[in-house]
Amino acid sequence: MNADFLMILLVIAMGAGFVLAIFNRGRSVGRITNAEHEYFTRLFLLPQGEHTRWEAEQDVVSGLADGVVSVVAEDNYQLIPDAYPSAAEIAFSKRFLGNLSLLLPYAQEGVAQGWQTWFQETLPDDWQRYFIVDGFTVPVEGDIDKPWEITLYCERAEQYFSVSVRDGRSKLFSIDG
Repeated sequence: MNADFLMILLVIAMGAGFVLAIFNRGRSVGRITNAEHEYFTRLFLLPQGEHTRWEAEQDVVSGLADGVVSVVAEDNYQLIPDAYPSAAEIAFSKRFLGNLSLLLPYAQEGVAQGWQTWFQETLPDDWQRYFIVDGFTVPVEGDIDKPWEITLYCERAEQYFSVSVRDGRSKLFSIDG
């Protein structure tokens, strides 16, 4: 599949999701719940059938963030029946939210692919100065060896570079604005 086809599918899916969200507004079944949490600034629990079990926003003071970093569970009730983040998922989140620079080595290979695609040039050695961390997903059971993703905002391109991480290596997933 080419990137244009995937982007069209993404736009269609987002549009369908928006229409469904408007249609389901006000229904009590299947609603997203704002939950209090001892670690996350904001935590949203999603019902079964959604793309994830939980999403969080964390207020972060860092030169590598724009004040808020989003965190999303990769698991959508496949293996973990509880909507709340597990202890392993929280530990994974804390590791990277506590030091966002730890994400950069995982993202670099995929970012280099994106940089080459977008700018038609090799990723510069000081590439980190062009990016801020927008968010990341937490692999199933917080196991870093399982699939997860990182999204960085590239200020020079004014686009989001999303990379998928598999076995410690990243690959460009998408570039979108």
